[in-house]
Amino acid sequence: MTAKQVHNPGVNVGRSSLIGTALSAVLYVLVTTAVAGLVEPSRDTRPDAVRY
Repeated sequence: MTAKQVHNPGVNVGRSSLIGTALSAVLYVLVTTAVAGLVEPSRDTRPDAVRY
């Protein structure tokens, strides 16, 4: 879907760029958090597995 005419492109293009970047960042954080929650920590990274 395209627009034949963009009203106030100086504001709209900048605003859409910022909103798109912010939404991408939020989606990235959510997906990364979900994947990190699915991965089981290994024995070496748990606090009770400290070796001296």
